[in-house]
Parts: sequence; C-alpha cells; structure tokens
Amino acid sequence: MDEWDLLDEVDVIALWPAEQKKNVESAKWQERKEALEELYHLIEKNPRLSSASLTIYGEVMDNLKKIIARDSNINVVIAALHVLKGLARGLRSRFACYISMIWSVMLDKSKDKKANVRDALSEALDAVSDTCEAERLSKDLCEHLSKPNPQSKQCLCSFLYRYFIRQLTVSMEFAKAVLPVVVKLASDSDPAVRDAACNSLGSARRLLGKGLDAFLNPLLGEKAKLDKIEEYCQEATKQHAEFMASRPQPGTAGGTTAVDSADGVEPAAVSASNANQEIDPWTLMDPTDVVGKMRKDFDELIASKKWQERKEAVESVLSIMESAPRVAMSPELQQVILVLIKVLEKDVNINVSSLCAKVLAKLAASMRTDFAGVVPKIMPIAFDKLKEKKAVLRNELIELCDAASFTVSLDSYSEAVCGGLTKSNPQSKAQTAQFTARLLSRHDSSTVPVDAVKQIVPDLIKCSSDADAEVRESAFRAMAAVLRCVGEPAARRLFGEISEDKIRMGKIMEFVEKIREEFGEKAVPEIIRLHGSAPKKPKVFIPLPAATQPSAAAPARKPASAARPAHRPATVTRPSTISTSAANRVPHMAMKRPNVVKAPLQQQTQRPGQGRTPLSTRAVQPVARGVSSNVKPGATPSGPPHRAHARPVFAPNVVRATNGQPVNVPNRPRPTGPGPVKITNNPSTVTSNGHAMGKNVAAKVNTGLPRSNSGLRPPTAVSRIPGTGIPRLSRPSSPAK
Repeated sequence: MDEWDLLDEVDVIALWPAEQKKNVESAKWQERKEALEELYHLIEKNPRLSSASLTIYGEVMDNLKKIIARDSNINVVIAALHVLKGLARGLRSRFACYISMIWSVMLDKSKDKKANVRDALSEALDAVSDTCEAERLSKDLCEHLSKPNPQSKQCLCSFLYRYFIRQLTVSMEFAKAVLPVVVKLASDSDPAVRDAACNSLGSARRLLGKGLDAFLNPLLGEKAKLDKIEEYCQEATKQHAEFMASRPQPGTAGGTTAVDSADGVEPAAVSASNANQEIDPWTLMDPTDVVGKMRKDFDELIASKKWQERKEAVESVLSIMESAPRVAMSPELQQVILVLIKVLEKDVNINVSSLCAKVLAKLAASMRTDFAGVVPKIMPIAFDKLKEKKAVLRNELIELCDAASFTVSLDSYSEAVCGGLTKSNPQSKAQTAQFTARLLSRHDSSTVPVDAVKQIVPDLIKCSSDADAEVRESAFRAMAAVLRCVGEPAARRLFGEISEDKIRMGKIMEFVEKIREEFGEKAVPEIIRLHGSAPKKPKVFIPLPAATQPSAAAPARKPASAARPAHRPATVTRPSTISTSAANRVPHMAMKRPNVVKAPLQQQTQRPGQGRTPLSTRAVQPVARGVSSNVKPGATPSGPPHRAHARPVFAPNVVRATNGQPVNVPNRPRPTGPGPVKITNNPSTVTSNGHAMGKNVAAKVNTGLPRSNSGLRPPTAVSRIPGTGIPRLSRPSSPAK
C-alpha cells in the first residue's frame, strides 16, 4: 500500500512560524529563501497535507506565483519551486484547483537557461501535472511549445518524455493536441530541440504503438528521425518498467496521480507491454475533404473516349488518397464513388479498371463504415471481374474486396458472394471462395455472421465437387474457415454428406490447422471493431396495441347474428306504406343485384299485402322507424352513430322459383302498397337469355312497370339455366307493334 495513504493530514501552514510567513515578502532575498526553505522542511516531515480547507494555501500560492514569475534571485525561485512541488505531492488531486493559477507561470519559467533552475522546474512540472487531468494542461502547453525560444521547447519536450513514461494510458484529446506540435519540433533548426522532440515522440510510441503513425506523416521520408524515435521508444519502455517496479502498491484512497491511476489492478512488477495501450491511429486523424482537392476537369477527363485521359483522372484522385488516411464523407464524394464504380464495371481498359479498384480500396480503408453503403454495389462487380487472369487487375480487386469487407458485415453482401460462387467461370468461383476463406479466417465464434454463413455454405458444398481443382481447393479452405468459427459439431451439420466423406473432411481439417497457425483463434482487430464482441441482443417482443390486444379480464364478445355486414348492398329495405307508388318502389335503372337464394315454393305466389321475403338467411329485425318515400333506391340511410340494430336487407321485388321457370301470376288489380311484382309469361317476345325484344307498348303490358332510360324494363324474375343451376334474370316482354 502507498505510504501516503497511512499518514495523517497535517496543517503545515499552522506550524509555519509567523515571522517566516512575513519574511516571504521581505526585500532581502536571504529572508525570502529561508522562509520558503522552512516551509519546505515542514512539508518534507509531513508529506500528507491537510485538505480540510484549501483556503489556507491561497496566500502562499499567491506569493509563490509572484516569486516564480518575477523574482530575480535564482535561489529564491528554486526554493519556491521546491515548495510548489511539496504542496502538489502533499495535496495530490486536491491541488488541481490551483492549476489555472500556476501552470502558465511555470511554463514561462522553462525558458530559463540555468541548469539548477531547470532541474527544480522539471520536478515541479512533474508533480503538478500528476494532480489533474491531461486535458487541463494541453492548451497552455501547446502555446509554449510553439514559442521561438529553444530552451523552452527543449525543456517542455523533456517534460513530455517523462510524463508519458509515468502514464499507463494516454488521453486522446491530449495526444491530438500536443503531438502534432512536437512533430513539427522534430524538424526544428536547433539540433537539441530536434533531439528532444524525437525523445518525447519515442516515449509516446510506447503508449500509442502504431497509433503514433497518424502523426508522423511529415517525417515519413526521414528515416534517421524515425530510427531515432524507435530507439527512444525502447529506452522509454525500460524506464517505464523500472518506474512500475519501484512504485509502491496503490491503495484504496489516494489522488489521481499516475501511481494511483491503476487502482490496484496491476502489480508493481507489471511489464511495459501490459501497460501499453494499442490505439487505433485512424481515430487520431482529422478527416480530409477529398472533393475539395480534386481537379476541376475531373468529370470531363473521366468521361473522355481516350483511355489515357480517363487514367489521368483516376490517378489524380489516387494521388490525393495517398496523403488522406481518413476521408470525410460528403454527398459530392458519394457521386465520385458512384462514377468510379461505373468505370470499374464498364471500362474495357485494364489499366483504368485497376486504378479504379485501387482508389476504391483506399477509400474503403479511409472511410470505414461510411463506405458501407456502396459495398453491396461493388462486390458483385468485383466478383465478376475476378475472372480476369491478369495480375494487374486481379490483385487490385482482391485488395478492394478485403478492404470493403472491413466496412460492413457479410450479411449485407452475402447474395453477391453466392452469385460469385455460382458463376460459370472457374476463376470467378475460385477467387470468390478464396475471399470467403480470408474473411472468415479473420472471424471467431463471437463475430461470425451465422445467417450469412448458412446462406453461403450450400454453394461452397457445390464448389467442393467442381471439375476445376483450384475451385475445389478454394472451397475446402473456405469450409475450413467456417469450421474454425462455428465448431466441428455445427460444421458437420452444415456440411451434410461431406461430413461423412473422410477424404474431403481430411482436406478440410488440414486447412483448419493452417488457418489456426496463420490467424490464431481470435478475431483480428478490424473485425472486432466492426462487429464487436458483445452478444447479440435478443428479439424484443412488441405487444399489440391496446385496441387490438385481447384483455384477460374482459372476454371477447361474440359477433351478433344481425351484425352489420362489411359491404352494404345497393338495395335497402323500406317499410310498407300505402302512399308508396310503383315508380318509387322500382329504380329507373336496372341495378346490379347481389347473390340470391332460392325462395320456398309456398312463397312464390304471395299476396301484395304480405311481407316481403328477404334474400338473406338472417332473421329479419323489426324496423324501428319509418322512412319517407322520397329515399332514393340504393342509397345508404343516414342515422345516429349508435343504432340499435342494422337495417335488414331485402331482395328487390322479385319472387324466385325453384323449378327454373318464371312464375305466372294471374292478373289482379294493381296494388296500392308494396309487394311482389306480377310477371307475365310471354315467351314469344323474350330471347333465350331473358332479354326483351321489340318495342315496348305500355297499353299491352300487364306488369305496369315503367321503362328505364335505357329502354329496358327492370328485371322481374329469376330462373336458372337447366343443367347448370346458374341464375338468369328475365325482363318483361315488349309487345310487338
């Protein structure tokens, strides 16, 4: 445990003699020096300072700030820096409230050339920087690193070297703010500044690993500096291991210093490799606007008939992509990508196509998930183009497929993979199977897309029996990658009959061992970043809306026998009234009738005064109120929203026979009320299909029904065609002239 945690807090300001407090502002430098030294001795005897009230340190901090900034005597300044170091170590995280007051003043003092002052300042900088978050230090630190004084730049670069050594992790905001400035200092005119900058970059390399490459683009052509950075990285690794071995065991109570940041997770003898944090360089880069740097005549060149001009247009984009490891997405860039995809698909020149594939591969690596939207369009084209045997295009297409596979899950383009495996060209099938093997070899059981694998495996099984040897070998390797991800029991179930073939399964198991030797058992970082290792979320049950979800307390109501039908017929029932005329009873136009049912024989000759027989088999409900005679036929009567019963639907004024012939009713006086229509049998004027012929003469017609505008009478009888049972409507006969 840290010894500091076991100590009691002591108010050293109260123990400091009153005379010494006054001497801090004395005009004699010896008195100022002695007063500060006395306070520093008290702090050394009582390393843990009282934090009950931080206001007791306010006056002391004001005096220290004035002395460090303005005192001309270096001995007094050194004593003040020692006191400042003691206060920071004694208060630890509670000292952070004084950072804004003292940090900039300390950085200004870094320009001092005297070695003893710089040594005292270095210790004070280390102690103060361990009391707060790194983000609070970056702004002022970057400003002072950019100042022209070489002593200041050298001193602050050395501070960064020591700061990175003490850290187990590094803040991304701090690294993105400070490291670009340090990279510029690596090309400074002063050799001491250049060496100090490379020294601090080497210490940052220990923390960031390959992530530091995101900042080293200005130094890519300078091999000597890069070698020096690697050399300093090894030295920083050794010093970090010594620091971790010599530090006390962290306790439960403490500040936020580098020693306390581990919180007891790692032992004191933890290796530097365990403390190293691999950071993705892409996350540290600023996006680049590619479209803004493109040639203005790109559209003209890419549409040219000369392949040299098309190649020149694509090369201009490629040159931009070489210096743009992270690309910003924009609608204009989407249009450029679509143009490149079209050129890749349609252009017959292999040089132009290979350059397009190379540019698209770099875009996929630079855009990552922003590139996912165009992957389903690219993959079918790439798998089809893989039939090309020339390495100039084939190698670029392979790089494109691999880069695109890191931007979106296999589920998004599994159909394209199946299409490539089923092509007639053996080269396309072999290359598609090899791509599948490479992709699944980078997965493990936690990231493998199961649905896509189940979709692809049947086509791999077919390819395993292909006539081409390369196709068979590629299929076996892909199946081995599947087995490594899902396990042997599940793979045997997927492979079906192949799992019983010892020869084929032997080849598959050989490829499994090779894949494990090459890729190991875990997924690669790119796949982990894309899919993540978290388990899939279970399917969420979505309840039905309250209006449709049945309630357990209230049982569902049974539908009433007289419920309103979904579709209302055109004809509605009207109550019998004496004033209703025949013209009101019968519509002027023959309307389409609903399906009918047979009427019982005893109802075929009903009297006009009797009730009508409905076509529906439902029970007729009593009519609650009458309807005026001016209601139009076929209209839906209006009523209040809540009616007691639906109105029953009756058939038109038709009596139907069961023997297939119209029913003849003797002539009787015309009734005054509604009732069945009388039918006159006049076969001489009726055709075989029941249509009336000739001119209608009202004086010779016994039905008394008016003619419609079409010249036809309404249908008055229904008969059925013999042998078929199909109903047929008959109209009144028209007498001949």
